[in-house]
Amino acid sequence: MKNQLLLFLRKSISFLSKHILVIVVLATVGIFALLFAQRRTYDLAQPCDGELFGNYGDFIGGLLSVVSIYLLVETLKEQRATSKEQRVFTEKQQKSTNDQQTGTLFFHLLKHLQREVSDLNITTEDGRYTNKDFFEELRRELQEGFISTGSYKKDVTQALSSYFKLYAKHPRLGSYFRILYRICEVIDQSRLDGIDKAKYIKILRAQLTNSELLLLRYNAQTPHGKKFKHYINEYNLLKHLPIFELLEFKRWWGDLEDKPVDRLRVSVFCDDLKHEIKKLLEGSEQSRSLWGGGGWKCNITKRSDIRIEIKIDKPRIIQTYDPFSGFNSEDQKELFKSILIDIFSYSNFGRKRKMGSLSIISLFDNATSSIYSSVEATDGCSLYCSFLRLSEFQRLD
Repeated sequence: MKNQLLLFLRKSISFLSKHILVIVVLATVGIFALLFAQRRTYDLAQPCDGELFGNYGDFIGGLLSVVSIYLLVETLKEQRATSKEQRVFTEKQQKSTNDQQTGTLFFHLLKHLQREVSDLNITTEDGRYTNKDFFEELRRELQEGFISTGSYKKDVTQALSSYFKLYAKHPRLGSYFRILYRICEVIDQSRLDGIDKAKYIKILRAQLTNSELLLLRYNAQTPHGKKFKHYINEYNLLKHLPIFELLEFKRWWGDLEDKPVDRLRVSVFCDDLKHEIKKLLEGSEQSRSLWGGGGWKCNITKRSDIRIEIKIDKPRIIQTYDPFSGFNSEDQKELFKSILIDIFSYSNFGRKRKMGSLSIISLFDNATSSIYSSVEATDGCSLYCSFLRLSEFQRLD
């Protein structure tokens, strides 16, 4: 009962607030009519005073004109509000339709990609490889056939040459990458908001194995894959690609092929280093620390937006599970320098940052058994631009 009374009062107040002018005008007319009636006596046998009634009519007419204008304004307001609601509803309906069409096309292309992958096959002396195993075999073929020159920069060029030869042997890779490109294009050109784009990109990334990511990276460096660089950068498609497993790092992981656990530990340390550098550059902290296997400790300090310094302390007593113990001091120093080059330039294909605008130094201190590295942007542009993508997607990724 109490709730019903409150509801009635709310409705009454709402009605009064919306029609207050009409109520005031009608009340005014009524009051003047009563006053007029009380001050005058009427005799039906006598003629009416036309002037008096004319003045009263003019007064009533003026009031009614005000009421008419008010009602017209209220009608226009209501029509505008209704039109706005209709427009919002139409836009929402259109967005829902567009989102549904994008989703339908996305999953259709994803199934097409899966069918394409299931048709891929390769036969070797060890057997026949199909589906995802096809990519695993290509990765194995690439990595086993690659011969390091001993120079990281030369190996970068050599790695691309090795991929070219592999691509020539397996031309159906072209069809696979075209479908993958088309999926990214559909997402990018859709009217989806950032949340939905991130959702579809994450679904796509979940389909890709490390072997596929490895091939995708090298394919994007070729003339027929250069258009893919935009989507790889903006949607961070290579987010889960281990840096250390790239061909150009065989100088180091080649010595750990019979030590898979140590190889994995070094790989994880390199990926964690990239993650910590990114977190430092995009946040307000001035330093971050990272612990690696075997007692290794890494301190990253942000001196400014254009300079960071990295100190890696080696354990003074070699641990039995130290994954870096198989490398001499020079190899360790060059490894971390090469990792930094990849993080700030090669991993985004130099689009955000050319090597000529970077100064990367790595030194080994025999006295402290520490490696000192620094990265500085010589063009004055923030180092964080090496990680920048679409702002909305970056926030959601």
